[in-house]
Amino acid sequence: MLISVSVVTGFRDGISNKVAGFASHVQIMNYQSNASYETLPMQKGKKYAEALSRHTDIAHVQRFITKPGLIKTQDEVQAVILKGIDSSFDWGFFKNSLVNGEIWEASDSANSDNILISESLATRLNLIPGDRLGVYFVQNPPRMRRFTVKGIFKTGLTEFDERFAITDMAPIQRVNQWSAGQISGYEIYLKDFRQIDRIMDPILHTLEDHWETGDEGVQVIKITDRYNQIFDWLNIVDTNVWLILFLMVLVAGLNMVSGILILILERTRMIGMLKALGTSNRSIRRIFLYQGFFIITRGVLLGNLIGLGLLTVQSITGWISLNQSQYFLDKVPVNFNLWHIALVNGGGMLLILGFLLLPSMVIARISPDKAIQFN
Repeated sequence: MLISVSVVTGFRDGISNKVAGFASHVQIMNYQSNASYETLPMQKGKKYAEALSRHTDIAHVQRFITKPGLIKTQDEVQAVILKGIDSSFDWGFFKNSLVNGEIWEASDSANSDNILISESLATRLNLIPGDRLGVYFVQNPPRMRRFTVKGIFKTGLTEFDERFAITDMAPIQRVNQWSAGQISGYEIYLKDFRQIDRIMDPILHTLEDHWETGDEGVQVIKITDRYNQIFDWLNIVDTNVWLILFLMVLVAGLNMVSGILILILERTRMIGMLKALGTSNRSIRRIFLYQGFFIITRGVLLGNLIGLGLLTVQSITGWISLNQSQYFLDKVPVNFNLWHIALVNGGGMLLILGFLLLPSMVIARISPDKAIQFN
């Protein structure tokens, strides 16, 4: 049970963090922007953005621009979403995913032509760091901008790796004919992604409290709504965990029931003697429940030793690997959560002890005179 919970929650958190690395946990955008990546502008430097960055549940707030385009090389053409960044961008996720090249210092206004592309795009287009590529933008009039490949990343999320590329914000602003103060919106990263539904109300209240006359209308989009198909799939994985836990507890409970029944049958004469001496059914039942508790405790201690030991080894060495193209992760993930460990141990023991109440009721049906004669 410990291994199941740790691996599945680790898998869920790993996928969620990778999706958030591309799209953050919450986005604030112009309310007229639709689901496409061709967005309408809004002004940066809002008071609500500064207030959100000071919120205790928010880890980081950054500005961004998205723009669809076509990468064209001598032999290949590939659709891509350019994500424009500035000095507020947190490179942590892409630094951990970098496989070649380097990260640059993003600027608010410099005319940089650096671009960060995925390994799958680089392989398909036969590009390496230092190569030049052209990105064509389908608009009226059509435009083209040349970039220099600065680095190559790989996250394992094929759908996102093949779609996104990172560049500075200024070139995209010029392609869109936006001013230096116009952006697509703000990205918000939370300290605890699992609290996203609870934190939405404080975010909306902060927007209302710091709204200024002349501000554009905005929409607040959760990552779970923008990529609902991914998170619906992860919710199904959570359902599987509960099913696994139920089956494991059921099997363990039935094993303990059969074990206690055997103990009762082996001690039938003893039970008869105790009843003949005036011991109540409740007291005798308690004896067998105590015995069952000791058996469960030994099993739980051994299970914790083996389960947490294997999880620790996997966490340190990553010796069990995965096919990243199929599972999105390159090794079996491990998530140590003290609350989960306590819940599995405490909840499992209580449920199995509850199972033991059923066989202990057999004691009440044992007659002293017949039990003493039992051979």
